[in-house]
Amino acid sequence: SSINQSGGGNAVIGALSATDANTGDTFGFTLVSGTGDTNNASFNLFGASLRANNAAALTAGSYSVRVRAADAGGATFEKALSLTVVDNLAPSAPSAPDLASASDLGVANADNLTSTTTPTFTGTAESGATVTLYSDGTSVGTGTATGGNWSITSSALSAGARSMTAKATDAASNVSDVSPALTVVIDTTAPTASSINRQTPSIQTTNSPSVTFRVTFAESVAGVDVADFTLTTTGATSGTVAVVSSISGSAYD
Repeated sequence: SSINQSGGGNAVIGALSATDANTGDTFGFTLVSGTGDTNNASFNLFGASLRANNAAALTAGSYSVRVRAADAGGATFEKALSLTVVDNLAPSAPSAPDLASASDLGVANADNLTSTTTPTFTGTAESGATVTLYSDGTSVGTGTATGGNWSITSSALSAGARSMTAKATDAASNVSDVSPALTVVIDTTAPTASSINRQTPSIQTTNSPSVTFRVTFAESVAGVDVADFTLTTTGATSGTVAVVSSISGSAYD
């Protein structure tokens, strides 16, 4: 009396049978109107086989059909049958996780670089499904896809490149395939200046109105401007940091 959604089109639920006082009598079966015929349109008969038109299109739950049995002499009997459709289809895999804008702290808003160890990720999945977020295959948070959209703030992630994926579990505990992966870099180490060298003039003592220093950082940096530098002078010398220009990702004059 039950069928799985995975049965698809014309999936057989079971074979109908009837009993009769006349030994050896044969029977024919039809779906008929009357009490209990609520879902007749979703099912069909092929001989004595009761079938679902398309099990995958039916919502999991209870259904009712009304069947008439007729013997060789034309005598009939009718009965309402209760059927159950079982959800055994896994939901589609969620979309690849997306690092939320508020958590993407890199130079660009979508470069997937951040200094926070508990970033928030968003995505889409089957509405109502429970979404599990993974970092390198380890669960780091769960959430519900409300209206098909989910948002999960992960537990603490270790520094470095992390592969973020997700899976969805529906109300019937069917688990989806894993989503496409998103690579996120967690950078918790501040940059350092590895060297500061005077470029021009090259002599130590000068009355030149300006002096150029080259600052080299230990890694590529961005957003560098005059506010990032402090000029310390001695004696009667005075001055200000007037201009900062990029030479490369890690070197600035």
